[in-house]
Amino acid sequence: MSNNCVCIISSDEYAKYSMVTITSLCINNPYIKDVYILSNYLSEKSLEDYSLTATKFKINLTPIIIDERRLDWLNTDSRWPKFAMSALLINELLPVDIERCLILEVDTMVTGDISPLFEINMDQYTIAGSPIGFGVTKTADPKQYTYKDEEVVERRINGGVVLFNMINIRKHGINLDYYQRKYIEEGMKTITGEVLLSSVHKESILYLNTAFFNYRTMYQDGYVHRKYNIADRRIVHFTDRRLIFQKPWIMEFDDSDKEKYFLEKLNEFNVNTISELHKTWWNYAKYAVNYKELRFEMNIRKQFYLSIVLGKLYNPSVE
Repeated sequence: MSNNCVCIISSDEYAKYSMVTITSLCINNPYIKDVYILSNYLSEKSLEDYSLTATKFKINLTPIIIDERRLDWLNTDSRWPKFAMSALLINELLPVDIERCLILEVDTMVTGDISPLFEINMDQYTIAGSPIGFGVTKTADPKQYTYKDEEVVERRINGGVVLFNMINIRKHGINLDYYQRKYIEEGMKTITGEVLLSSVHKESILYLNTAFFNYRTMYQDGYVHRKYNIADRRIVHFTDRRLIFQKPWIMEFDDSDKEKYFLEKLNEFNVNTISELHKTWWNYAKYAVNYKELRFEMNIRKQFYLSIVLGKLYNPSVE
């Protein structure tokens, strides 16, 4: 698997959280040796932490700074700064011997072996991703890593986890100029990364089983949870839209918190509640090089939040 790599797109502000993404990746997939960070700017502190992370896990970790001016032709919505579309430059950013590249957003956590992503047949595909909004029919087999084309209802992928088949990307000349030409030809206006990728690659997308490779934490209906929780989650994507549940670094929950203060109205079929998935993220955070910094930041936030909720100060200690 030496010709495969992982790219993580992160701003400098979120670099500290990407350390946990990398940590979870390396703990569960020690065979992965090449990781790239795509960003518009990285401070000396972030670069130092990345260097320490690379040393700790014995990986090649390469930061790549993106010139956002090259993406000025894109009209992105408020959620997407220009550099977040760095995947459009991937053809020219990576070494030519890379065969597959997995792109992850910072709000993901790798909880298992992702080697199947580098082994599934992608001869006819340029990218792979899970359908947005669980857009599959009820006949889809939840035990399979991928969906058949006819099983997919919403023909659009979620941009948080995308696998690029670099062999076919190069073969078909898919580069920044190619994306820009398609953007103009199809009259796109305000877009997100997943909209552009889904449109440009629409005839060559392999749809991944969400339950394995992009388990999203947003509230879903009972059928979806019954159907998908039997699968073995390999990548979790934190997408809940409620403030304190939105991202795992915002708040860690212990049992007393869950019982007394955070009475989640969660789906009864959800085997791993959002609070438990946050706790899993923090378990990986303990092995990150910047754990104390993350814990201190979260404790301050939690103390402030609970002082409002309870009308008194809550003083969690640093572990």
